[in-house]
This record gives sequence, C-alpha cells and structure tokens, in this order.
Amino acid sequence: MGLLGRAEPGVGHDRFATTDRVRFLARAGRVLDAARPERSIVRLTAELFVPKFAIACRVEVLGEEASAFLDARGDVRLYERRASDADEREPEATDPFEELQSRLTSSLLSAPIPGDTPGTLTVIVRRALEREDVIAVRDVARRVGAALERRRLAEEVRTAKRHHDELVLRTSHELRTPLASLSLHLSGLLRAARTGKLGTLGETTIEKLQRADAQLERVLGHIAQLVRKPPVDPRAIEISKSETDLSAVVRDVSERCATKAAARGFTLRVSAERPVAGRWDRELVQRALSNVVTYLLDSAPPGELEMAAHRSRGGARAFVRVQRFGIPAADQAELLRGGPDVSTPDRLGLFIARRIVEAHGGRIRVRSSRGTGTELVLFFPGTDA
Repeated sequence: MGLLGRAEPGVGHDRFATTDRVRFLARAGRVLDAARPERSIVRLTAELFVPKFAIACRVEVLGEEASAFLDARGDVRLYERRASDADEREPEATDPFEELQSRLTSSLLSAPIPGDTPGTLTVIVRRALEREDVIAVRDVARRVGAALERRRLAEEVRTAKRHHDELVLRTSHELRTPLASLSLHLSGLLRAARTGKLGTLGETTIEKLQRADAQLERVLGHIAQLVRKPPVDPRAIEISKSETDLSAVVRDVSERCATKAAARGFTLRVSAERPVAGRWDRELVQRALSNVVTYLLDSAPPGELEMAAHRSRGGARAFVRVQRFGIPAADQAELLRGGPDVSTPDRLGLFIARRIVEAHGGRIRVRSSRGTGTELVLFFPGTDA
C-alpha cells in the first residue's frame, strides 16, 4: 500500500461541475493514450479518479487489481494486487475499499471494462451521482478497454517481430556458412580454370562456372541484405574499415556482372589498372558499386557500360557510365531518394548504395543528359598517399 498525496479540503462532497467533468475526461484520455509500456493501465486509472472525481476507485482486470482511496486523514493511498503474487503478499487485516463501501456513502457505481480481457471499474463518491457522472465513468471504462487492447496488440507485434528476427538470423546463419564456403571453392575453381591450372576447359564450361559464381554471390548478397536490413540512418550501418584497393573492387564487380551484362547485350569496358588504396569497408563498397551497375544494366538500353576508378582530391572516385540513356533533370534529384519501403528493387539498390557511400563520409552524384548518357559517381574520402 502506498501514499500518493493529500486531497484538498472538501474534495468529493460538492457537485461535480460540467467544466470539471470535461477537464477530467480530457485528462483521462491524454493519460491513457500516452501511457508508457512499463506503466500499469489499471493503476493509472485508479489514480485518475481519486481524489478529483471520487473518494475511492477500484479497477480489476484479469487478475490485476488497483484501488485508490482517501483515508481518514484525507491522504490518497493506493492498494495493488496481482494474481501472480497473491501467495507472497502478507494478507491485509481489512480491505480499505470494502471499508469505504460499508460506510454511509452517497453513491457507488460499477461499469464494465469491455475487451478480450474484460474487467470492472468501480467508484465511490460522497455526492449524489448525476446522469453525466454515470456517462463519464462508462466513457473512461471504454477508454481503459481500448488502452488495454492497444497494449495487447503492441505486445503481440513485438513478440511476432522478435520471433521473425530470430528466425531470419537463425536461417541466414544456417544458409550463409555453407554457401560462403561453396562460394570460396567455386571462385578458386574459376581462377584456376582461367589460368589453365585445370587443363584445357572449353569456353562453355568456364561460362557456366562464371554464371554459377555470379548467382551464388547474388544469393549471398540477398542473405546479407535480409539480415542487415536496409538502414534508414547512415549511422546505423556498421563500417569495418580495412586496406582496400578501389580499382580491385571495380575489377571484381565487373567480373561478377559480366554474365548479366552479356545477357542484356552490354559490353563492359574497365579502366582500373592503377591501384587506388584507402581504408574503406571493402564488402560494403563492393555492394554499393554492384547496386549501381545492376540499376544501369536493368534500366539502360544495350550498349557499352564503362567502369573506372581513380584518385581524386581528398579521396577516390568510382565511375559507372552508359551511353544513349538519359534521365530527365526533374527525375535525377529523386533517383537516389527513397527508403527501405520503395517499390522497385532497383530503386532500393540505389538507396542502399547512397547510404553506404554517405556512411563512409562520401557522396554519390548523378550526371545525365539525353545527348551524352548517364554517369553515376561514387566518391569515398581518404586515400593512401
């Protein structure tokens, strides 16, 4: 039992004015709507009524009970009980609420609390209850039922989300470990085939190995994207910087996209022979560049796609260019905007690419016109001298 405060002299004896009732209902709505998850709706409701509206209030919902009341000295006290701790609590000699009911009080009113977990709201007042008082108590009871239902649904959503996240993490781990090992072995076989270490293999066999490697890398990318979730805030991306050669990343992306480019009728031209070293997250940089290349392969008409990397003032730049593909000026500003809920996969890929570049402290720019084509530039600050 706890002491909440002291009532003002005369509280509970006078007629409850219309303005008082309106203010009471407005406050009840604000308190119940803004109740934090850790606060008990049952306790909040009991505290709402005493001493402004009643000398005592009891709220009972599914094994939880809270009573607020005025004691003989005019202090507001709270009495709480839960079904889970009924055996651990020392028994009270007398229930204070029952004591108040036994006195010569003017009025007692009980209203049902609707919902999947129904309960009862009971108030005791010293004045004669008016019709508007009955309406007010029933209105608060309905609000309590709605607040309890919102809390129940929110808890179900949190539980479902927790189970979903656990399932995604568990499944991705089970898939990623063997697939990563398979990708490593397949990449080794592909390098050995290209250098002739596996003997004489036909171009068809090497192309099949390339396709398998590209598809496996795509699956691993989808798994990583599923686990990480597209971040809305670049600060949410975890960067793991290491010595990275941007030219090597460009060449690697071109190799991985070669099969798709050929299938779409594109010819790849790569200008990334000289090392461009810096400290970046290689995996994320590769993912950003791959997303940009994928967008252009999916959107531009067949032709030549050029990729390049070189040093720039204060950092390094990677370029991806296509000819005969112009983006209207009005659409260029919107191209990189969006979020994790954008409707098309290519726009989602560009959004992720922009966030990755910004997380490194860089920027991504679009240069496009119908006459010259489209160029996307990824700038990453900081390179080795």
